[in-house]
Amino acid sequence: MHTRLRSTLTFAFAIFTLVSLGSLGILAQESPSTKVARLLNESTFSVTKIEKDLWTITYEGKAKKEITVGVSIAKDMVLAIAVFAESEKVNLPPQVLMKLLRLNEEYDRVKVGIDREGAVFVRLDLTARTLDKADLITGIDQVAAVADHAYSEIRAHLPKSK
Repeated sequence: MHTRLRSTLTFAFAIFTLVSLGSLGILAQESPSTKVARLLNESTFSVTKIEKDLWTITYEGKAKKEITVGVSIAKDMVLAIAVFAESEKVNLPPQVLMKLLRLNEEYDRVKVGIDREGAVFVRLDLTARTLDKADLITGIDQVAAVADHAYSEIRAHLPKSK
């Protein structure tokens, strides 16, 4: 009798635990790739899928005519990146590098940097697990706005386009 009661209670506890974990989203979490694809599709952005885990959104800037923000997945991180000065064209004097460095202090969530190839970029790292549509939209918008502003700060030091 006690064995049967114990089995029934154990089974009930197991069912309760599974239902609770499921309702908390612990068991059925979306993969970062699926989640970002869904959130981008739910947004009002005009999104272009480049390849698996890589999308682009194009903005019209005030200083830079066209700003492309790339959104990609790296493990459990969502990266939003906009390159606003190409590597072979960048040779910035120290005072301009200081302007870029100060932009990191001016903007809280994004990073302004220069990659190994010399391209100047704005990047935002978001955690996929806690990401929602509002955070993704705000983040992508901020990357584009900061890229446009940073470009306006350094464009006088870039070679003229042909």
